[in-house]
This record gives sequence, structure tokens and C-alpha cells, in this order.
Amino acid sequence: MTTMNDTFSLPNATPPANEPTGLAPNSPADLMQRVVHGAHETIDRMAQTAAPQVQKLGDGMASASDALQAQAGRLRQTRDEWAESLRGTVRDNPLATVAVALAIGALIARVTR
Repeated sequence: MTTMNDTFSLPNATPPANEPTGLAPNSPADLMQRVVHGAHETIDRMAQTAAPQVQKLGDGMASASDALQAQAGRLRQTRDEWAESLRGTVRDNPLATVAVALAIGALIARVTR
């Protein structure tokens, strides 16, 4: 049974020395086999060139993810600190807090009319 790799290759490319074609030189099947062989070599070279770049991109994305997670942790901590500070202020000054809330409510009502 003949596979696609056995029948296609790059023109003017010679098949590997250890791989006899068994086909007549310059026959359409031999020509196609050389075209496919050349395409395989080109794809292999491209893959070898791209692999380090893909690895570098993956490393950069992992680093960015770590930095984002660290920043999110800091923001959560800041939010919790602000919320606790606000709770303390409300506990220490309940009447002032109610007065400020009423003033803000009145301001919002006046603006939205």
C-alpha cells in the first residue's frame, strides 16, 4: 500500500540516501514524493524555530499571571483594610455617620429630579 508520503516530494530535492524511491527518475510520482519530502523538511525547520518562541511566550504569560494574582491579593487586602476602617469610624461616630448619610441622600435626590 502506498501512502501519501511515499508519493509526494519537492522538485529537484533528492530523497534521503537511506530511502530508495523505487520510482523512475522524473516520473510524476517521483516528483510528488520529492515535493512532499521538501515540505516535511520545511515544516520541521519552522517547528524548530517556533518552539523556543512559544516557550518564551508561555513563560511570559505565566509570569504575568503570577503578577496579576499578587496584585489581586494586595487589592483584596486594601479593600478589607478600608472596610474595617469604615466600620471603626461608624462605631466611633454613629450620629455623624447618620447625618452624613442623610446629607448624601438629600443631595442624590436633588440631583436626580
